Amino acid sequence: RQVGRRVVGGVAVGDAAGQLVNPYIVSQWKIALSASCDVMITIYIQKKMLEKSIARQHAGSAGQPAGQSAPAAPKHELSASAFTPQAGRLMPDKIADGAAGTTPEQKQQLAAVFRQTLDAYEAQVPKNNVAFAVGFLVAASLQVLSGKEVADSEFEQLVRDLNDILAEAPRFQQMDVKGKQTLYEVSVITGGIIAGLNNTGVEEKDPATQQQAKDLAKSILETFGVKTN
Repeated sequence: RQVGRRVVGGVAVGDAAGQLVNPYIVSQWKIALSASCDVMITIYIQKKMLEKSIARQHAGSAGQPAGQSAPAAPKHELSASAFTPQAGRLMPDKIADGAAGTTPEQKQQLAAVFRQTLDAYEAQVPKNNVAFAVGFLVAASLQVLSGKEVADSEFEQLVRDLNDILAEAPRFQQMDVKGKQTLYEVSVITGGIIAGLNNTGVEEKDPATQQQAKDLAKSILETFGVKTN
């Protein structure tokens, strides 16, 4: 699974869009994350998935590291991190409106790209599920930073483990629909920006755009307390 290309589909979030929303998108992600079970997710991401995935990718191995035990069976149904959304999108216009130095026309264009990114994601991944959305963001960030594809099994295990943690996090379960939908949309849009910038940089042989994708991915992973150097 090429996480970025698969989810973003034909939507290319190009260099101009990235410049307009970065680093504003990082602040929006932090706000959305802080409203949920940030401490539990931080512990999980830092200690389990990211450190092991980064170590595997640096070693160039697609399998489990020697001595690593098989992942535990999921404890909860994936519906535990799902929600029934409010009518309409919450974040495309908000994120676009917050992009400094943009004209009204540019804001409209950005909002349209973000809606397309959400639509493309939902055409291929279970929609309205926070575990899948955060998993996509993490996987897209890892893929861009490492230059190596995140395996299907790793992505699926990440989503399952995230779902189990969300299911047992009172702060997440007590969130209202708006909070869950905000975290979901910001995760998908941010992952789409990271993947789209990277795809554009690769296709156009533009190192500056690729570096912008890596910088954004690094900023996102560091919100979990993960050192990426």
